[in-house]
Amino acid sequence: MLPDSEIKRYGGKGAIINHVAANIPEMHIPRYIIKRQEDSFDGIIPEFNSMKKPVIVRSSSPHEYGDYEGIFDSLKGITDEYSLIRAIEQIEASAKSEHAKRYAEINSFPLDDTIHAIIQEQSDSRYCGAMMRHPNNPDLIFMSLYLSEFDIGFDNRQRYFNYLFDEQKNTKRKNIYFTTNSDFSENTARFLAEKYRQIEALTDSANGYSLFVEFGLKPFQFYQARPFKKIETADFELPKILESKDSLSTKLVFGITPEDGIVLPVIRSIGYMEAKLLNPLKFVGMDETEKISLDGMADMSLLMSLENAHDCSKESLEPQKYLNQAIENWNLSMDDSLKGKPYCFMTSSVKNDLFAVDLSVPNMNTLIIGETQNFLVHGMMRLLKASEVSFMRGHLFVNKFYRKATSLEDQVRIISNGKESIAIKE
Repeated sequence: MLPDSEIKRYGGKGAIINHVAANIPEMHIPRYIIKRQEDSFDGIIPEFNSMKKPVIVRSSSPHEYGDYEGIFDSLKGITDEYSLIRAIEQIEASAKSEHAKRYAEINSFPLDDTIHAIIQEQSDSRYCGAMMRHPNNPDLIFMSLYLSEFDIGFDNRQRYFNYLFDEQKNTKRKNIYFTTNSDFSENTARFLAEKYRQIEALTDSANGYSLFVEFGLKPFQFYQARPFKKIETADFELPKILESKDSLSTKLVFGITPEDGIVLPVIRSIGYMEAKLLNPLKFVGMDETEKISLDGMADMSLLMSLENAHDCSKESLEPQKYLNQAIENWNLSMDDSLKGKPYCFMTSSVKNDLFAVDLSVPNMNTLIIGETQNFLVHGMMRLLKASEVSFMRGHLFVNKFYRKATSLEDQVRIISNGKESIAIKE
């Protein structure tokens, strides 16, 4: 890893940007300056005034190199000295926020008030993107792009273009969880893979870990890199089991279990995107056999909470907050009911959830999650990093295994070799 002295002096983001700039001079990085917390504003104002506007002001905490993704503030569109000072003050305040304190407490991470600020010319790249090597299947690099100018899709959300690059075959790889798009050519994929390898080759920044790299494209610009998980592989085969209401499989997984797996109790939750489809206690367009099981008292409690949230949201100008609050409260109560014991957290998605899902399930050991086409984002990355095994499966919401699981009463055995995984109801 990078020297502690550099991380302490410039913060995690600042240290890695400095490291890449010094060792790969041809890597384009938008012009930047770092204001250390102890530096005076007067010392940075002349250089700020000479920068192209607008600029982005980004946090750079000494604790942020491998953790705290998205916990501290960053602010875009800064054009004048007054806004710059206010932005830096807001970033410094975010290091003392209850949100940051809660994250540190749950993960037993260090936290203090020290935080620096990166002042950087705002990128003119057409796309924002992220890429990461699979820590257990190292031939594969995940790549994700979205338009820098907010591009609304049919469901009123940012549209992501997600790809899987196979280094062994030097080509984009077809995968049911990742789409291909004519805007993203084979040559572009190879170009990004080469940039990733250049950054990864700086062993001080990777040191045996899969790197999560953020960048701009058209033109390419490097923004940030941080370690995700240690690269390790396994050579055992999984048992051949047909999917049913008692089993589930995936080829999109991070994490390796013992060959006979791990057995954990289940907490089943629901994402906002699926919860908002509920017509109290019923699913629109689904017959009785397709509904989520109400066999367990815990799951009945969840659906009743969602029913109340729907009722409260009818007259609200912010209907999302009621459903999100109901889900967050339920996650926390289920975690508390297990009194610190590890469990398998199963949820239909975390798309558009307005709360930090990882903070609502502090004792989660294993994650089973649906709708993860764009998982290379800060909230998801924290959730994946916190989980020993992350089991991702498209369309989980309509799957029999998910629908018939019972929170607290059921247990599942998770077996994973890092390339594929199965979950079996005990």
